[in-house]
Amino acid sequence: MSPPNAYERKKDPEGVRAAIIDAAMAVLADKGMSRLTIDGVASAAGVTKGGLFHHFPTKDTLIDGVLDSMTAHAAASVEA
Repeated sequence: MSPPNAYERKKDPEGVRAAIIDAAMAVLADKGMSRLTIDGVASAAGVTKGGLFHHFPTKDTLIDGVLDSMTAHAAASVEA
C-alpha cells in the first residue's frame, strides 16, 4: 500500500492555523517585528505561502492572529 499523498491526507485547518501562529511567534521572538517575513513564517510552519495566505490574507491579519492568540493565552492564565 502506498503512502497517502497531500490530497488524501486529513484536513486540519485549526492545526495549520495554530502552527502558523506558533511559527510567527517564534520568528518574532528570534528576529523581531522588522524582520518578520511571510516566507520565513511559512517555512518555519512547514506550509506554502499560499497555505499561509489561505489562513491569513495579509501580513497584518497574521500579526492580528498572533496578538489574538497571545491575548487568549494571557486571559486563560489569569483565569487559572
